[in-house]
Amino acid sequence: MKKLLLLFVCIFALLSCEVKNSYQEPETGKDFSLVDEISVSVNTTENTRCLLYVGDPYVDGHLVGEPILIGYAPFTETVRIPKAIDKLYLLMNGQMYTYSKGDVVVNKGVTRAESELSDALITAINNFYPEGIRNTPSDCYTECSDLIVGNEETEVWITYVGNGGAHLNNSLYYYTYTDDVNDYRDLDMKLVFDGTQTIGSKIALGKFTDCKIGFACSYSSGLYRYSTPRFNLGHNDILLTSGVIRTLVFGGKEYQTLGMEDQIPSGWFDQDYNDLLCLIESTPTLKPEIEIPVPELDPSKIVWQGMWLFEDNYPSQGDYDFNDVVVRFRIEESANIKNEVLAYIQVMATGANFNNSFGINGKIYVENLTGYMNVRKGTSRVETEVIQITLPKASEYIPMLNNGKATFDLNSYNVHSADFPNVLEIPSVDFKWCLENIRIDEAYPMYTKWVDSGCKSYTDWYKGERKDDMVYME
Repeated sequence: MKKLLLLFVCIFALLSCEVKNSYQEPETGKDFSLVDEISVSVNTTENTRCLLYVGDPYVDGHLVGEPILIGYAPFTETVRIPKAIDKLYLLMNGQMYTYSKGDVVVNKGVTRAESELSDALITAINNFYPEGIRNTPSDCYTECSDLIVGNEETEVWITYVGNGGAHLNNSLYYYTYTDDVNDYRDLDMKLVFDGTQTIGSKIALGKFTDCKIGFACSYSSGLYRYSTPRFNLGHNDILLTSGVIRTLVFGGKEYQTLGMEDQIPSGWFDQDYNDLLCLIESTPTLKPEIEIPVPELDPSKIVWQGMWLFEDNYPSQGDYDFNDVVVRFRIEESANIKNEVLAYIQVMATGANFNNSFGINGKIYVENLTGYMNVRKGTSRVETEVIQITLPKASEYIPMLNNGKATFDLNSYNVHSADFPNVLEIPSVDFKWCLENIRIDEAYPMYTKWVDSGCKSYTDWYKGERKDDMVYME
């Protein structure tokens, strides 16, 4: 704890402290960068929410990856991606598109007639249930928004819209009930979609009077998630709605939209209620029992995160364990902040005799980085806080270190070895750094292959073979 207090005693006290840099331009030769820049341009239906992922974002059919870009069409943005990835994934309106590594260009106009399920209507529905957002307020989790049918005969149709990008093939059922039905076993479940449905599939449910209409989804036989909370209580022991109905006015016409959540609060439960999306039409128009608020969409943003590893003996030769200062970072460029970006930094480890100071783009943000923290085997991990700072918007964000003798950064040239830079930027927040006095090429054997290739191949060395007894695993 004393180390932790010492480590952060001067945070933010030096936010305006400039340092005299001794940067050197790198010689022509190896490019130790593990990242590339690409352009992403999407010209499709206005306000289509687009999420870009690097690498496969799916685990067991669930979309769990974090996007590096959130944008609303039309837009063109430049983003950074790891050199090691070979595929990009772009989620638009619940459909995932895969691209080979490189610039992404999407030119897609309206493909459905406005009299049917138009792209603009699909966009509006998906924006009612955005992916990756807990889009139902917590005080509404137990509310029931099932449709109420009065004594006037009402005809109902339902159209399949999408699944939020999930790979699970959810089937959909509907049921009718009255207030005196409290047990899910008393429901007469009728199949609407069997999991093989395609976008635009439309089914007539029939004509109804004096009842409520609820829905259930299932991705596995016998596992049902009900829109009526009390039926979930009996089936899953959890009093929680698994379906939300919201009213949408589009093109002068009123619709009801249905969003289903296929998980209960455990495992992959993300509460975005878009694992099965449908449009409901009725004559006369039905209303939900309770109107669940529409979520506020998050602003456009670009995210870059990873770790910066410093070898602090510059300008002298180091031991190349790259643990003298280890900083985990996350940089967010948001569309609603014009000239600034938010950065979140966390000093993960120090293995230094120097009294180092860490900065970005020429300005010091953290000082008194000295001693040996989280770099020796068997020592208890010191938990450090995440620090939020604001940076002027720039074309790049260059980490730097001042060791009391000199200041160097990601672009400073190492005159002592053509195989080791002074700073490594690892495009992973989970990288395991080396123990004290263990060279990085010993802990990660593929590092040597990367360097021997002129840093052209084996750009995934940091994810490859690793000797766990040589890295900090606590």
